[in-house]
Amino acid sequence: MPRLGHAGHRQNLRSGDGSAQGGGAMESTRAWGTVDSLIGPGCLVEGVVVFRGGLRVDGEIAGGVRGDPGTGSCLLLSGQGRIMGDVSADHISIGGELVGNLHAAGRVELLPRARIIGNISYTSLAMHAGACVAGRLCPGEWQGASTPAALQPSGYNPGPLVQNAGALT
Repeated sequence: MPRLGHAGHRQNLRSGDGSAQGGGAMESTRAWGTVDSLIGPGCLVEGVVVFRGGLRVDGEIAGGVRGDPGTGSCLLLSGQGRIMGDVSADHISIGGELVGNLHAAGRVELLPRARIIGNISYTSLAMHAGACVAGRLCPGEWQGASTPAALQPSGYNPGPLVQNAGALT
């Protein structure tokens, strides 16, 4: 898969590329669109991120992420990325860590190293072996309560969620 090049160049956004899974060779058959915005490794964004088009997160976001609804917004949280806040977009692919609720108007793909603490509402869901969800899976337009108190980020260990055979901390 080509990497993000000079300013103005866009790359294809594939949900199953090696970096999204932390180094695997599996290639997804579904192309999610293009990367219009990138939050790179080592980057920490605090606050709500609002985007249009494709957003790839290789860094960390301490706040929510919202794609422009109905425009085909695509979010890829790579295997090295982390989001602590609620996420909504048309299409979402998770390969890293998410602490918060996830709402996708369309498809959600949970890659093998995905770790989610929160509820997921979706129209279509693909969950690969190895993905872990501590929360509820809610098909359709679910508008439930926020993350249960036991799963709130306040009690969350900021260290990696992947430890010793993928057990949650």
